Amino acid sequence: MAQVKLYAVPLGEAQGLFGARPDVAERVRAMTADLIAAKPKRRVFFAGGQTRTPVPPQEFEPSQHDVEAMLAGRYPAPDRIVPAWLLLEQVLAGISRARHVTPLPDTADPVGSLDFALAAAGVGAEHGLRHLLDASAELPTHAPRRVRVGCVPADHARAMAASWASASLAEGPIRQAVTDLAGWLTAVFGPDGRDSSDVDLLAILHP
Repeated sequence: MAQVKLYAVPLGEAQGLFGARPDVAERVRAMTADLIAAKPKRRVFFAGGQTRTPVPPQEFEPSQHDVEAMLAGRYPAPDRIVPAWLLLEQVLAGISRARHVTPLPDTADPVGSLDFALAAAGVGAEHGLRHLLDASAELPTHAPRRVRVGCVPADHARAMAASWASASLAEGPIRQAVTDLAGWLTAVFGPDGRDSSDVDLLAILHP
């Protein structure tokens, strides 16, 4: 089932993870240390006894090399795109002021289905989910195949929150997803929400 992940984070901070300043790099290394250190080790036997050596990075497991490549601003190799992206999402979760995950309707085109229902309820296309995902986040890395990422400023997120919250939708999974997303957007970007003037809304769609 497709899901959308939302992050309230200054876009500049997200972009600054690539080719990071020394202080940012140290913070990222600290945030990812447990993930890297938790990798299993295997026993290696030789004539004089045995020892343990790190297991090589698996296909979808981030490694310290992935961390350093991101901090140096290097694009991941084709076979490291997925683990590098998983690493990025972990770091985004750590630097975000707030984050949220919502499952989308189980349809052939979940984004289109959701936006169609919103449009029928009077929500303009500029406040739809597709518009959010099409707004470039300009992150200097490669997203995995079919994963989409977009970013809009706080005032746009605030307008989305207001229009989605006022949309009258029929009962069902689309309404459930919209209500869930609108509730989080309102809590973070709404008039009575947290101080979100200095953050942006970054969205990642996993098909």
